[in-house]
Amino acid sequence: MSVFARVTPMHKLKIINAYKLAGKMVAMTGDGVNDALSLISADVGVAMGKIGTEVAKESADIILLDDNFGSIVSGVEEGRNIYRTIKRVILYLFSTSLGEVLTIIGAIVLGFPLPILAAQILWLNLVTDGFLDMALGMEPKSDNLLEKKFSQGKSIFIDKLMIFRMFVMAFPMTVGTLYLFAQNYATDLPKALTISLTTLAVFQWFNAWNCRSHSKSIFQLNPFSNKFLVGATGIVIGLHLLAVYNPYFQLILHTVPLGVGDWLLIVPIAFSIIIIEEIRKWAYRRMLKKLS
Repeated sequence: MSVFARVTPMHKLKIINAYKLAGKMVAMTGDGVNDALSLISADVGVAMGKIGTEVAKESADIILLDDNFGSIVSGVEEGRNIYRTIKRVILYLFSTSLGEVLTIIGAIVLGFPLPILAAQILWLNLVTDGFLDMALGMEPKSDNLLEKKFSQGKSIFIDKLMIFRMFVMAFPMTVGTLYLFAQNYATDLPKALTISLTTLAVFQWFNAWNCRSHSKSIFQLNPFSNKFLVGATGIVIGLHLLAVYNPYFQLILHTVPLGVGDWLLIVPIAFSIIIIEEIRKWAYRRMLKKLS
């Protein structure tokens, strides 16, 4: 740690530029007119809201209303949590959508009938995804957010790891759904469509729990730390049972009742998305351990 005392505005600017040339992200706090140039040059300029001059406030990115430096720490922690929450929701939505798209493309390539209808896609995207992605947005903050490494200067939400995870999650969704659809469409197309819809839905139920963490196993996380996700999972399961067994929903979604034997095939196949993602997380943790 270096300490500089009684520096001029030009010295402050030189210090900021030196850190930026070294690849560091720089935050600058100030309250006076002479701090304006440094507040503008820093990656994040923070002005004092109570004692700060109007020039400093206009030059800053953030204004502290209570002039408490502890608020900066809390703000950084909250910002990191919001950033990770957005990435978590995007990952879930994109991976499930990719699974649906690849399932349709796979069926076309293999010469199958379409394995899912337009109304069923809307059901998955609006009902199943709607409840689960809102619940993922309520995931509590991770422990020691400020102590964990955070990529500097990268504000993109979709990185290479996320893209890789999307395909890792979409692959079992595609293969599992097409496999079960192929077993039934020749003899009973309405049942095959219902099985495809249900298989994709169950994949999405499990996938929401996968997306809680990019490195921690779901078996290491307390399932009740996010009560919203527990409740949302229960709601979408109940709604899907209505979609399959209620005559009114059957008419809208073109579904037919499934037997116990069908569920005994669907659930284990859909659970494969957790197994595959757990293997990826294990390999990711092992790689991080080697690099550290």
